[in-house]
Amino acid sequence: MKFKILIILVIAVFVGSCSDKKQTAYSNEAGLRGIQVAKEIVEHCDTTRLALEGMIIETVAIKSEYLKKGDTVAAKSFQKSFEEYIKSQNRELAKRLF
Repeated sequence: MKFKILIILVIAVFVGSCSDKKQTAYSNEAGLRGIQVAKEIVEHCDTTRLALEGMIIETVAIKSEYLKKGDTVAAKSFQKSFEEYIKSQNRELAKRLF
């Protein structure tokens, strides 16, 4: 079931980014990277609080990479994919994070 949701999210990222006139060279990559990072967090959300906080800091750093390049579209794509994946996989974790 989780694999189906992952496929649906990947398709949604591609369709959404293709229809967006502001698509950038990094926006598709950023969307997929957001899903990848979110998946890692969901799989390890039962670890210590410190480890979870470290993963969240890493997520902010990744988003910052796109912002440093001046690519706000890719940063938004990363953030949106990240949040949607976590919300679809673990609502309790999503409530704690967002």
